[in-house]
Amino acid sequence: MQIVHAAKEFEPGTRRVSLAIGFFDGVHLGHQQTIRQAIADARRQEALSLVITFDRHPNAVVAPARVHPLIYSLPQKLRTIGSLGVDGLLLIHFDEPFNCGSKRISSASRATCTARNSSSPSSQNCGTNANSPPSPTCAPKSPKTSSPPNPALTPESRPL
Repeated sequence: MQIVHAAKEFEPGTRRVSLAIGFFDGVHLGHQQTIRQAIADARRQEALSLVITFDRHPNAVVAPARVHPLIYSLPQKLRTIGSLGVDGLLLIHFDEPFNCGSKRISSASRATCTARNSSSPSSQNCGTNANSPPSPTCAPKSPKTSSPPNPALTPESRPL
């Protein structure tokens, strides 16, 4: 399994990419099914399978008071996902700039250019409601130096 930290590092060439997107803590049976479905879809289409996940739980940034203890450490999670046979894994550093929309998951999947399939939970906005307002910490610090955060993607505008 190739592990990359930026979508542009994963180079599928002319092949399509089948995605599984999520935090995948514990890589339980439901997670395994999601990832295996992405792998199966990729094999059927002679594509590559890619898991997109995060280095920390999104709540660590979005709602620190609601962070639960993790089931797996990051190395355990990566080993377990790798053992399922996925071709690549995009490990995104989940921080405040990412949360504020500069690098939403849809941007990461768009950057692969050839992504067509997705085996993911219904929300691809990092566990946030697509209709919710941005985090208060996402507000521009100064109108002269910051631009407003990107609007949340609606289900109709999501790629894939």
